[in-house]
Amino acid sequence: MRYQQEIASLRMCMKSLETSRDNIMRIIEDIQCRYTAAKSSRALKRLKVLCKFAEIPFPPNVRTAYKHKKGTALSEQQVQELLHRTQKDYPNYYLLLCILLDTGARLGEVLALNWEDWDGESIKICKSYAPNNKGPKITPVKTSRSNRVLPLSAPLNRLLNDFKGLPREPLCKSLHGSRLHPSNLRRDWWKKVCGGYRIHDLRHTCATFLLNQVDPRVVSAKLGHESTTTTLKIYDHLLHQKKNLPSLLYKIGS
Repeated sequence: MRYQQEIASLRMCMKSLETSRDNIMRIIEDIQCRYTAAKSSRALKRLKVLCKFAEIPFPPNVRTAYKHKKGTALSEQQVQELLHRTQKDYPNYYLLLCILLDTGARLGEVLALNWEDWDGESIKICKSYAPNNKGPKITPVKTSRSNRVLPLSAPLNRLLNDFKGLPREPLCKSLHGSRLHPSNLRRDWWKKVCGGYRIHDLRHTCATFLLNQVDPRVVSAKLGHESTTTTLKIYDHLLHQKKNLPSLLYKIGS
């Protein structure tokens, strides 16, 4: 599905443009303007292959490689400051923050949750929210192992009881009652309270805490990875930080 979307993106950039030696740079510039660095990198790789088959030289100074930024775990103090500031200044995002810290789930997985997915003690994750898709906005999770039921901590269950809504309503919603959009929450909340990090780093923070406390197989199942090898490959650099974090949500409800 991802490759089909990238090919469709590439076709959009090449629409009404005849691929030739003269306008290949126009197509490359269009790709780089339209899409993020990661997405444009993938589209440029496919364009490079097309140029090879069409016997058109691909500009040597255009880089197609994209290096993903390594995840970073927040410290205990940073977590508590983030919780405090969000609760005080951005209360609409407080529940979302607590779920991300407690479960280590991906942002799209949490945004797709409805109240019917919570049974009072655990949350069922079986879908993801992708608002930028041209097709359905609610899509299946990343892999089969990503279908999982996550037990929640007592503080988070108490918090969910306070916010509880109707079964079909989004668990995390905007002030207008609609499902939160990733771009809006990054702009309106995240960049203002934790600009030096990514929201995905909350997943790294949860993983770091768990890997210092429990068996990696438990962490792998909680994060929805295909195998323990995947978990250790992504988070092995975090183990050497020797963070001994208490429960990330231990001050909630106190």
